[in-house]
Amino acid sequence: MFEIWNEPKTSWPVVKSYAENVIDLIRTNSPSNIIIVGTPTYSQRVDTASLDPIAKSNIAYTLHYYAATHKGTQRSQTLTAINNGLPVFITEYGTVDHLGSGEVNVNSSNAWWDLADTNKLSYVNWGVFPSGATPPGSAAFLTGTTNLTINDPNNWTPSGQLVNQKYFSTVQYTNTFGCTQ
Repeated sequence: MFEIWNEPKTSWPVVKSYAENVIDLIRTNSPSNIIIVGTPTYSQRVDTASLDPIAKSNIAYTLHYYAATHKGTQRSQTLTAINNGLPVFITEYGTVDHLGSGEVNVNSSNAWWDLADTNKLSYVNWGVFPSGATPPGSAAFLTGTTNLTINDPNNWTPSGQLVNQKYFSTVQYTNTFGCTQ
């Protein structure tokens, strides 16, 4: 699996042109691996990509969100992409704001997880690091947590506790992102 162009800050035509070239290069050595393509506005505008997707096989599109910042509008844009048939993979999300700080937003986190689970999207949490790192709000673990103490819930931040609770309370899906060979 490859993810190309993390959080592009440019238009979809520019991203698409770049991605098509990189995909062709990857395909010379990896003819069938899944390639995840970044989307405009820091990988938030999957709806834009859904209007002119890349005509190649085994392609998915990156979505990044932070629950305290990205709410109804971004969820609607994501649903537009899904309804347009775009394979979406949430390769980064957080339970806090887009700066990785602030309070955990439980309601928005749950709304995002509901959207992802309903549509069988894969998602990866940002923040498997100790809270002494920057930014601390998105960290999963408290400062001082080691590989020997990582499994102790007393060493988890509020974000880490919420994510852990979610992951262990959900049937996890296997999804090929709608990719075909």
